[in-house]
Amino acid sequence: FGFRLQTVLAIGGVGGLAVGLAAQNLVGNLIAGVLINLNRPFGEGDEIEAGQELRGAVVDVGFTTTRINRTDGVRTTVPNSRILDGVVVNRSIKDFRAVQETVPVVAPNL
Repeated sequence: FGFRLQTVLAIGGVGGLAVGLAAQNLVGNLIAGVLINLNRPFGEGDEIEAGQELRGAVVDVGFTTTRINRTDGVRTTVPNSRILDGVVVNRSIKDFRAVQETVPVVAPNL
């Protein structure tokens, strides 16, 4: 065919490198999605904070991304690996809840 072997190998190597780099992000997001679904640090409807700029209600947790309605009203799709790279604060989970109630008490006539 008239192709030099070195040229074919070089093109194949560059192509393989490009595919490998692209797959690295995909695989990282898939693993992060599995970890989120196994550990359940948050779920649909939970109010979360992930980093300084990401705050809002979780709409959907997918295999590679999580959709969040931010507090400014913008729906954002975030790669799962980005969420797991930092600290996630789930504002919907509280260990204790305080309830204040007024109970009227009537004393009998003595």
